[in-house]
Amino acid sequence: MIVAQVQRLRGGAETSSLADAVAQSMGLVMSAMSISIFAPILIQLALTQDPSGFSTMTWACNLAGFALVPIGPIRRGYPFSSYCEYSILIAKSLAINAMIYTYGGFCSPFVAACACATAIGGYLATIKYLPERFVGWTQGLAAAILTLAPLPQIAANFLSHSGGGWPAASAAIATVGNVIRVFTTMRLAEGDKTLLAQFTLGTMLNGIMWGQILLWD
Repeated sequence: MIVAQVQRLRGGAETSSLADAVAQSMGLVMSAMSISIFAPILIQLALTQDPSGFSTMTWACNLAGFALVPIGPIRRGYPFSSYCEYSILIAKSLAINAMIYTYGGFCSPFVAACACATAIGGYLATIKYLPERFVGWTQGLAAAILTLAPLPQIAANFLSHSGGGWPAASAAIATVGNVIRVFTTMRLAEGDKTLLAQFTLGTMLNGIMWGQILLWD
């Protein structure tokens, strides 16, 4: 009986270790997906030069949310690998915002370039001079902004009965990515309720957007 119990415990430990290994692998996959998520949008905007349907509020929120994430790691001296994917997402979001305003006729390419340079300078100054007491707030604020960022786009899509110009691939990657984050949070973050709520809501909102694209585009 004792031997059987030991075998069951070993089997349970092996199963748990396997699940954790799968979760870690899926986390790496998610990082790769995060980096590629906006590539279809960039390509589409570059080819069509038509940003009609894109919510400026959603993209402003995306840029702000991604920009907040690396502040804490940089100030604490963490390695670049800990915020590498967000640095790439910041660059892509900034480029998409510039393309939306330029191709949408809101400003000239020169003004957009100047705005991007000013934003980069202001961001670097914020990283360096933001008071320490506010640095700890950046992660929670970023999570809230990024989770709710799809809402303006979803509302605009419902009003126009369209997918808002978003490629289905980007919405699919975002939806699947949040599902993966739910699983990895349960396995690797001890089921943190805040993270679970964030990624579950992210799954729902991006899933709604994906459904709008499939239905109306």
